[in-house]
Amino acid sequence: MCNFFKQKIQSLNKNQRNFFTASLIFIHILVIIYIVISIPYFRKIKTCEIPVKPILVKPITEEEILEQAEAGKVGELSEEEAKEKGTLPSSIFNTEGKILQIRADSILVDGDGANFEDRQSRNLIVLFTNSTSTFEPFQKTQYIGLEGLKHLKPDMVISISGAENIRGKIEFKANTINIITK
Repeated sequence: MCNFFKQKIQSLNKNQRNFFTASLIFIHILVIIYIVISIPYFRKIKTCEIPVKPILVKPITEEEILEQAEAGKVGELSEEEAKEKGTLPSSIFNTEGKILQIRADSILVDGDGANFEDRQSRNLIVLFTNSTSTFEPFQKTQYIGLEGLKHLKPDMVISISGAENIRGKIEFKANTINIITK
């Protein structure tokens, strides 16, 4: 390869060689100038500190934890009735129902009553959060947050897993939504 360039350069006349040499010198000078100008610029980038806004995370208080763990009062039976029908566990996190209405950040569901001690069907308000996962049947596809609302329709039967204890509550935050039938 070098012999090829050497022969080409030797085949040039004196004026062509001088022009070629001057061009090489000019290119080298441009590269040196670029490097000299660029060094301070790159040093500024390395030493430049980008201000970072602190992310404010509100710590969860003990009261909030207790409130989420506490059961609601809807559908509670008297002690005598509870003995006759049997009692539910103190914590319930799952229920099923049929979607009645899709809202901006929640859905209205005709719940099957499994999360109420009297086992009466009630309308439930299921709130979506940024971490709510919505799954297609057989968990083929997962949607996170409010994106899941776009894939739900009235009359779908769904399984709901609450992010908190949902016993006796008609409004709660959803952790996961599984579409059972479309």
